Amino acid sequence: MANRIYNNSFTNPEKLKEIISLEVSEVRCAAIEALYYSSTKSDAALSEEQLKQIEQFQNDNDQKFKKFVIKIMATFADNNMIDYNKLFKTCLEELENNVNVEESAIFIYQQCKDDERCKILFNEYVISRISSLLNNNCLNDESKLYCYMTINKYLERFSTKGLNESQLKNCIYLINEQKDNIQLKIEALNSILLSASKDQNIPQFIIETLVENIDKFTQIVAYFATATLEVISRRQSISKVNQLSFNLLDDYIINEEINISFGRNLIDTYDCPCISSIVAKIFVNTLKNNHKLTEQTLEYLTRALNSNDKQTRILSAKSLYLARDKHDIHNGLLIELRDYVNDEVTDVSVYSTVVYAQGLVKLSLNEESNMKGHLDFLPRIYVYEDLQLDEENFTNKVNENILSVLFSQCKKTKFEDNIFSILNHTLKSKSSYLAK
Repeated sequence: MANRIYNNSFTNPEKLKEIISLEVSEVRCAAIEALYYSSTKSDAALSEEQLKQIEQFQNDNDQKFKKFVIKIMATFADNNMIDYNKLFKTCLEELENNVNVEESAIFIYQQCKDDERCKILFNEYVISRISSLLNNNCLNDESKLYCYMTINKYLERFSTKGLNESQLKNCIYLINEQKDNIQLKIEALNSILLSASKDQNIPQFIIETLVENIDKFTQIVAYFATATLEVISRRQSISKVNQLSFNLLDDYIINEEINISFGRNLIDTYDCPCISSIVAKIFVNTLKNNHKLTEQTLEYLTRALNSNDKQTRILSAKSLYLARDKHDIHNGLLIELRDYVNDEVTDVSVYSTVVYAQGLVKLSLNEESNMKGHLDFLPRIYVYEDLQLDEENFTNKVNENILSVLFSQCKKTKFEDNIFSILNHTLKSKSSYLAK
């Protein structure tokens, strides 16, 4: 430094001050950086007294110097030798001021992972401050990712509330951004899912946005968006649910190697269900709210009975069962259902039989319907013993519908002998529906 001043003949006091300050700053930064790298080695740990001295520089004006102060403090934050509360506040302010964001975001996330620290440091106000940063275009994707991971760690705790509407808007805005940062989008979806899991209604525009854009997402983002909608559907009706019906034929399942703790213990009781089974579950949930399905959706549900995924088949059959009262199953679908009344999967067999029998009742009332093939099939679905699924017995329900079909057709159709075997069994059984 002296040679530089001498060689350049600097005599101006202000210029000399500038040169000296710059040199001192560089020396300070080099020293604190060296301290950081040496402190990360197991054989060169800093003493508590040294840490206390370094801790005094948390609010230093030199951002490069301050960066390594934060890194050193964060390294020793777990052993209670520093004031982690003060450091937490410093890091939060750094994030908000868009300086030293990476170090600050990582430290904040690490504190949220610790149960005790989380209780002390985090609350709704802190989460609100972190959430507001997600609108900051100056914040890089990695820092935003740590912000979302922090929010989600906080939300995973049962004692916390979900995000409010404004915060959820930030999530949906990021999900719909053109930037293809898959991990970031998944964490944003996780925030919505975790909020929905806390018995909190999700704004309708967010639900509709997810439904309307699901075919525009990458496959893995679409998977997690579907899982999010399924959790929402347990509490709320999905108004545009019919737009999801094409996914009933999608057997995509995430790779087991993908290390994502998305909605842990919330998506379902079995591991990594495929998209089709998640969508089928959405239909089951939605139909409990008497939602109206389109003809196309009924067709997709019927086609899904032939899925390679067992859960998809069961849930699709159950959806058709739940839809049977308020929907007319047309003749083409009834013919397809005949393939599943003796299915090896009990749930599929039972639900298909019930839906088929009830659908025939409605079809038989149409004078133009050709019932010949269906009448020939009736002896194969008539229940001679018991048709039971879990605690519910469907025997009377199916047999009563079969008799209703026969009654509507008896004046215009000559029955074959196998039909009379049904009538004989009914008369002998003294069933409760005989009087009807």
